[in-house]
Amino acid sequence: MFTDKKNHIWIFTVLFFTFLPYSFPSSYLSSDLMPWATLVALIFLLLRPSAIIFLNMFSYPYLIILIIAFIGILFAPQVYDLEVMRAFFPYLSLVILISFYSYVFKTEKDLVFSKKIISLLVLFIFVVAFSQMLFDKHLFGSLVGGLRTSHERGVAGLFKEPSMFSATLIFIVLIADLIYSKRRSNLIFYLSIGVVFLGIKSVVGYIYFLINIFFRILFKRPMLMFILFIIFVALSFFAFSYDIEYIPGWRISKILKIINENHLVGLLSLDASTHDRFSQIYFSILGFYENYGLPHFYLEWQNYLTNTIDKYNWVRNEVVWLSKTDRIFSGYGSALFEMGYFGLLMIFYPFFILRKKLKTKKALIHFFTLTLLMFSSIPLSFPLYALYLSIVINLKRTDDIDNNNDS
Repeated sequence: MFTDKKNHIWIFTVLFFTFLPYSFPSSYLSSDLMPWATLVALIFLLLRPSAIIFLNMFSYPYLIILIIAFIGILFAPQVYDLEVMRAFFPYLSLVILISFYSYVFKTEKDLVFSKKIISLLVLFIFVVAFSQMLFDKHLFGSLVGGLRTSHERGVAGLFKEPSMFSATLIFIVLIADLIYSKRRSNLIFYLSIGVVFLGIKSVVGYIYFLINIFFRILFKRPMLMFILFIIFVALSFFAFSYDIEYIPGWRISKILKIINENHLVGLLSLDASTHDRFSQIYFSILGFYENYGLPHFYLEWQNYLTNTIDKYNWVRNEVVWLSKTDRIFSGYGSALFEMGYFGLLMIFYPFFILRKKLKTKKALIHFFTLTLLMFSSIPLSFPLYALYLSIVINLKRTDDIDNNNDS
């Protein structure tokens, strides 16, 4: 039997690696799979096998997806290939972390402790971010293995690159909207916007938060959205009527300059990052459609991408080149391509849960924000995605922590 104190050590460790998955000086240990929260949670569950019985009924569809993902291993050309295991890991990780958090959220003591640790980790992330903004953007960089940034990019916090830091902040905003009071969640929202727009300076980060802001206004203030849309169109017309100068340290100015000079198609051919993100989303959806919704499972992405690029003339003529990556970095893109119709379950099932747990407008804001985020380069193994789903699945208990929560 675990004591409360021992439980708290496990909870702290899993939450730490959920919010800070790259916090290893060694680049070898700081894997893009972000496995450490999952591995610690798995050890805990193996020591407490009865914990699986605490899975909320809303978690069962993810168990079904895991079973289908496991069957996919049997269809792989090389069953024990490392890449097959890498592709299977996100589905396994999701179920392990949801199982762990469902067990943690069953008692009020563990639930309250979890919320305290989440608050401390969020505070720590903001302290690091503002320290980097005020003093040196490489401050604490030695704690992150495999740091990928440049002089054009802004602060990366304790993450490998600014875009992943932006992804973490938008998930923090979504989680805060579920477990904190309206005043506190709004404070986190505004602080995150400040860090993204003034510190991180990532185009992807801008898009993440603009998506969330768009849906907040659309569902809560539709007339204001119409007015802002007219203003946006007018400003865009004005901006692209003049030459845009590149401002060092602001990647957004480089993107706007490319669009101004070469239009959107030019952006795909001239900017490698935009180009890769586009191909990940577009071709994973196309692969789902062309295979009639049947699963491709694993090790098929690179062959499919190569053959498809050769087949479509517009890709060769207009986009000029497309990188042929060995795996899909888009979370929902990989789910559609690998799991077929079961990937659709993974995409739309969160709406069913959100609609059950939240008011309609709030559920729509969360669903559309989450969906567009997970179609970007956020993998299914991203631990905060599992934590977010776990909170939503167990929302009645989570919501009881704060009577002032505006849900």
